[in-house]
Amino acid sequence: MRKKEFFYPSADGIHQIHGILWLPDGKWRQAPRGIVQIVHGMVEYVGRYEELAHYLNGLGYVVAGNDHLGHGESVRSQEEWGYFSAGNGGACMVKDMRRLTLLLQKRYSHVPCFLLGHSMGSFLTRQYLAVYGQQTDGAILLGTGNHPALLLRLGLFLTAMLKVCKGEHHKSPLLQKIMFGSYNRRISNPRFDNDWVCGNEKVMEAYNKDPACTFLFTVNGVETLMKTLLFIGNRNNIENVPKDMPILMASGKEDPVGNYGKAVEKVYHMYREAGIRDITLKLFEHCRHELHNESNREDVYEMIGNWLDSRSVHRCPADHERSGGMIEKEE
Repeated sequence: MRKKEFFYPSADGIHQIHGILWLPDGKWRQAPRGIVQIVHGMVEYVGRYEELAHYLNGLGYVVAGNDHLGHGESVRSQEEWGYFSAGNGGACMVKDMRRLTLLLQKRYSHVPCFLLGHSMGSFLTRQYLAVYGQQTDGAILLGTGNHPALLLRLGLFLTAMLKVCKGEHHKSPLLQKIMFGSYNRRISNPRFDNDWVCGNEKVMEAYNKDPACTFLFTVNGVETLMKTLLFIGNRNNIENVPKDMPILMASGKEDPVGNYGKAVEKVYHMYREAGIRDITLKLFEHCRHELHNESNREDVYEMIGNWLDSRSVHRCPADHERSGGMIEKEE
């Protein structure tokens, strides 16, 4: 595996987006099987996916991803963690994802490109599919969910009040408690307040020691997330996803974000009802939110690899729009 880090301009016109490119070795070096673009979740960064990237490199895939605005190294200072952008931050993050897609497709123009989104990354991926679906060849959604529109609108009312009183940069423990306070309720004797994230103790110890995984979202960040959830739950937007889009959905049955599998099944049926023909759902027993970091992650990796291999064989890359690139070609 060869790793390269790079930056490219954000759609917000202010920030530089940090990206990582993991390249396969051996016979796949000159002729990879495809591209997997990772879309990370809330309060983390793309570098946490290196083990998965290494596995996919071994199968012949180029892997890349970016830190979203307000995350990782796509900030000017750590004070910006949890803040996206003024206006429509969700659309801005999706545009940043698309810019990376175009950079990758310019360099690897004859192989399919798949998105792999986890948690908030799965929400952004679902928005991407509704807006730019013709520019990708398939999607993997890990740890996704569905949220009632009424609750989201109540949440937006609360964020609007907090913006007036405290400003959009305010970080509210109250919002944190409202969003995640009940998520540990099915866990006996939890070690951490966020034990629902993953059952792997080593992963959680590292997670909770990492400042880039333990900050609070700003009011702006929570507002952006809720607007994104409203967008992807709108059936009219789901109708815009290409009907021939291959989609793999996977979640843990102990994941509260997906309402312990029930919300994930609802999303699955919403896409089926919209006419998506090639959609697969897999729920893993005894697994929490970070399915790809659980102790049985080898099974999850194998599922992802098998799905990619089967779709790569039959999926021909579309005539994607091309764009000038920031990823330099290898010598």
